[in-house]
Amino acid sequence: YLYADCLRPGIEAAFPYLDLFVPNEVEAKAIAGTESIPEALAWFQTRLKLTVVKLGPDGAVAVRAGEEIWQTGVKVDTGVDTTGAGDAFNSGFL
Repeated sequence: YLYADCLRPGIEAAFPYLDLFVPNEVEAKAIAGTESIPEALAWFQTRLKLTVVKLGPDGAVAVRAGEEIWQTGVKVDTGVDTTGAGDAFNSGFL
């Protein structure tokens, strides 16, 4: 995500048209230019109506109008294949 500085202007230009933005943890920190999720959430909070950051096995966090909701992940005994997990999360959230 070294190209985040190049992407940020284009991504931010779309923000006024979004009701929801759902990046993963790496994307959120890269786009916000921060080192931590709390810092990224603060950055997104001033720019978007609702942001949900996917945290992999650690769950997800949503931020809207100053309110943060953290949800832990569900532990499974054996993970087989995580391909498409983020897309499945997005679908379930919507």
